Amino acid sequence: MPSFQTIFFVIALVCWVPVIYFYYRSQKRKWFRPRFGEMVMVTLFAVMLSWGGSMLIGGLLDDPEQFSPAGGFSLMPAPVDGSGARSDEDDREGEASSRSRGGESRGRGREAESGGQRR
Repeated sequence: MPSFQTIFFVIALVCWVPVIYFYYRSQKRKWFRPRFGEMVMVTLFAVMLSWGGSMLIGGLLDDPEQFSPAGGFSLMPAPVDGSGARSDEDDREGEASSRSRGGESRGRGREAESGGQRR
């Protein structure tokens, strides 16, 4: 059985044939109709557009697991901020550790631990 890419590519080409024919015959006067070179260019653009779209959509249908949100994004590491900012998980761990110590620091950093004196 042919792949999904091939099926979509053939369907897209069959759909382009009447569109290109209508474009060629759109002018009533023969003098204003597109010439051979322009028709070749339009046909090549249509084939390239069909090929790209069929590869994209066919790739999605051939292997849908690679695009599932649970599969790919859960394994990615969390972004690190250049300023050294902590993530929400670090904040939750910090709150849990301050609760286990009896709440002596209350999130004020070194000031609360040293008695409020600044150095």
